[in-house]
Amino acid sequence: MGSLRFASEKAGVEPERDRLVAERSAGGGSVVLVGEEGHTCGFILLRDRLRIDVPAALNELRALGIARL
Repeated sequence: MGSLRFASEKAGVEPERDRLVAERSAGGGSVVLVGEEGHTCGFILLRDRLRIDVPAALNELRALGIARL
């Protein structure tokens, strides 16, 4: 298990794998690749869900004058 860089070092360039990882990671989150004996078997996408109250909390902080969040 590891990053795209780690998988590329172990399994070499796999254009389809690299394309899928780029697509999935573009939406946010972290992609963890799973492989066996020099071959990528799949990947796991890890992403946090924003809590429903986050936008209101950020607006409150901005109203208090906090500009950098």
